[in-house]
Amino acid sequence: MNLFEVWFFKLLLPHIKETRKPGATTMVLYDNLASHFSAAVIQSCKENDIYITPFPANATHLMQPLDVAVFGPMKRCWRQILDTWKKESRYPGNLPKEQFPVLLSKLWNGISGTVSQNLISGFRATGLFPPHPNEVLKRIPDGLTDDQASIGRSLDASLIDLLKEHRGIGSEKQRKSRGKKMQPGANLAVQTVNTTVSTELDVNNDDTTPELQDAPECSGVMGPKKKKIKKQISVRPREKSQRQKESESNAKCGICLCNWKDYKHKLEWIKCVQCQKWICGFCNNASEDHYFTCERCADSEDEYNENIDDSDADKNYVPSD
Repeated sequence: MNLFEVWFFKLLLPHIKETRKPGATTMVLYDNLASHFSAAVIQSCKENDIYITPFPANATHLMQPLDVAVFGPMKRCWRQILDTWKKESRYPGNLPKEQFPVLLSKLWNGISGTVSQNLISGFRATGLFPPHPNEVLKRIPDGLTDDQASIGRSLDASLIDLLKEHRGIGSEKQRKSRGKKMQPGANLAVQTVNTTVSTELDVNNDDTTPELQDAPECSGVMGPKKKKIKKQISVRPREKSQRQKESESNAKCGICLCNWKDYKHKLEWIKCVQCQKWICGFCNNASEDHYFTCERCADSEDEYNENIDDSDADKNYVPSD
């Protein structure tokens, strides 16, 4: 039992039996996929008074409600979710598997408010329910005008001429000869010398024939192959930066105590100039100050200044008589 048969017998057929009025006939519409034409499904449709009506070929973009009214808004929402994820995520490349269910939940939350109304609009726009064939016919482009037809004929003619030029049809150019074919098993050196000398004799009209010496036959033994020696290049390992060394030894934020290895945001960490601790991007508010001071050091400095001000006020206090 394939997936279509499981869907038909476990979902569609029970739903039809529960919701159909007595004596009514049901019509099922779907595309011309080969797996949709099953002998068991067709026999069950005959027994339960169900008519199967497939869409015309290459017409699902005009007559299928999901293609017309649901998939378009869903694709636009999915592109926005992916663009937002790429800007905020620290994962390079493709979408990880563990992140897909989270984004899929966002997609459903984004389209769940309008999906039911879009389904109803899809049946109306395709003319399926209420039945209205003109809804589909008005979306089919009209016939070509005379100007468009003439432009099409000129384009066809130019395309045919271009193909003839590339194929060499109708041109006066002749193919170059590939030369004489060598006899298999013959000595290539001797045959080449004989052909060259005979050609020179024909051109010079000379009756004398020079004595030819046979070229030494090849023994068929090749010398030993030389091994290619690859130069070994010593690669010096890259030294770790100060930030990496300190992050390995003290890999936690000085404020929220989040771990550096689990941090997956694009906001960079920054080091406090007073306590010399690394502060994550959320706690430093994406600061780029070279003299950055964390919140704890700033609060302690404010308390110290307040204590100094209180002590100065006590020194300047003059009791009244």
